[in-house]
Order: sequence, then structure tokens, then C-alpha cells
Amino acid sequence: MRTTAALIACMLTVTGCASPQACALLDTALSEAQMAEAWYLEAGKVLQACGIPEAMERADSKACYARRFNNTSVECE
Repeated sequence: MRTTAALIACMLTVTGCASPQACALLDTALSEAQMAEAWYLEAGKVLQACGIPEAMERADSKACYARRFNNTSVECE
């Protein structure tokens, strides 16, 4: 999963956000999927490069809840 976000980030770095549909798809996945903490953080970076508003804030929040799933002592805002 982390590799997928990294590959997309590489594509975005080289060509700009060439595919708005790919950015929209990743944004939907960030909102609706249940992924590992690292996936959310990488996806947030990619979405930020796509110009998606508040992408990193949303990614940080989702990452915290993913971390909390494995450790109930973690507190998220």
C-alpha cells in the first residue's frame, strides 16, 4: 500500500497532477478506506501535491485513528 502512494507521488512530482481523476480517487480512498497509518500519511502528501484542501490535516486525523485501532491508549482529536 505504501508503495502505491509513493509511486503516485513520484508520478505527480515528475508530471504535475496529470490526472485529476487519480487525485479524486485517492481523496475518496482517504475518506472511506480503512488503511494502515503510514498509508494515510503518504496519501496525504500526494493529495497535498494535488492541491486538495486540508489533505494533510485529514490524513493526520485518519492516521491517528488507525494507530488507535492498534493501541487504545492513543488519543486523537
